[in-house]
Amino acid sequence: MLSLKRLTGSKAHLWQRISAIYLLLYIPLMALYIAFLPETNSLENIVGNLLYYCFFGYLSIVAYLLLLVHVWIGGRDILIDYIPRNRLTLWLNLYYLLLIVVTADLLALIVSVNPYL
Repeated sequence: MLSLKRLTGSKAHLWQRISAIYLLLYIPLMALYIAFLPETNSLENIVGNLLYYCFFGYLSIVAYLLLLVHVWIGGRDILIDYIPRNRLTLWLNLYYLLLIVVTADLLALIVSVNPYL
């Protein structure tokens, strides 16, 4: 369960800024990387090229983790601002569960296209 007492604004703001700057640098780099891939005609090829070639794979994993942080903080702030306090914990936990399901789905996609398994 999430505790409302641990939700501080200054640390969240700092993490959201860090993730925004990283994603601002990563997304154009990813677009250039995809643009110069030879014959990428399927999702498996694109995901495989992004994740399973050493250096860019590490950058992609960090980008996804920071994207989760960014989405969590943004959604959390919206929920804190607009949901009544007595229902806030329920909605924050549901939002957290949604992010876990999305992450599990993406992880299943990554494992399914892994050429090394």
